[in-house]
Amino acid sequence: MVVGSNFCLPETKPSSDRKFEEFCESLGESLAKRGHVIIVLSDDELHADSHLIRGYAGMSSTAVHLPAIRVSYGTKTDTDNPSGIKFQNLRSRFTSVTFDDFRTKSEYPFNRFEIVGDADALVFIGGGISSKQLLEIAHALRKPIIPIEAFGGIAEEAWRQQRAYIEEVSGNNSRRPIEQDFGDLYKGRTDDIVRIVEKVVQARKKEASMPLPILLLVEFVALGLWFLLVHAGDAYPEIAMPIIILTTAAFGIVLRSLVRLFSDPDLTLRTKAFFLELGLGIGFGAIYYMLFLIGGNVISKDLSATLKAGSFQSVALVVSILIVAVSFLLEDSIKKARIKLEEAAGF
Repeated sequence: MVVGSNFCLPETKPSSDRKFEEFCESLGESLAKRGHVIIVLSDDELHADSHLIRGYAGMSSTAVHLPAIRVSYGTKTDTDNPSGIKFQNLRSRFTSVTFDDFRTKSEYPFNRFEIVGDADALVFIGGGISSKQLLEIAHALRKPIIPIEAFGGIAEEAWRQQRAYIEEVSGNNSRRPIEQDFGDLYKGRTDDIVRIVEKVVQARKKEASMPLPILLLVEFVALGLWFLLVHAGDAYPEIAMPIIILTTAAFGIVLRSLVRLFSDPDLTLRTKAFFLELGLGIGFGAIYYMLFLIGGNVISKDLSATLKAGSFQSVALVVSILIVAVSFLLEDSIKKARIKLEEAAGF
């Protein structure tokens, strides 16, 4: 999905309008050559969509096989939803190109989530308030964002935020086609941009989601270890108790993830985020266990002797409930742990 409008300075606007149009047409050609599907929203000539279609559909005269152009329609309250069919003139001009019209279910502006959710990546060129709205939605949905800084507008702001990540996944050479003066449409510039888009999309896909079977496997293994340790760990309490903390923290984080999936089956649980939460759950679980040892009367100064004397199972149960709660309610646990640590340290 390509989003934007020309936001150059007023004194350069007459010439920059045409440069903006040429850039969008060239980008459409580059996307067509790579066989990508484009999603368009607005048929306002001030926006990027119409010019993108001209370049994209213009490739139909070559041997390139073009996928259908996806055209979004919202409800009547949508500012980009005309009374008739969008891009009528372009449809008449490019009769060999297929247009795939689809209608969103939600009312404006919530239909934007459905439209952006349909895209694999968003390219921003210039842009104002409407583009900013789509940019924020793209951020919320974790969609790859490639902002073309050269035309100013919201894309210039987004580039400052995205530059480090884009350079990391596509190399330092990515700066030239994105930052180069808007009037310099050198040969292959938009081809370079499409390659950057592809690299960013591939990098995002590698940030794999945590599969449900893996979550269930972790849950079963954690529960199995917990049962074994609670009933047979009194022989080696110094080893068993740390492992109980690890297994119950893992169980709490998995339970937390499954509840979130139950609430929103379409939610994507990122592997990186899962392991980050797991690490936090284990760490803060250990902190609460330390606080439990300090403030509780269940355990004497000689931990090993006390646990071996027959109280291991009851202590293990109390610790297990504590650690599961800490992991499951992670945000609250972090806040409370900070307060308790400050009190314990005398800050």
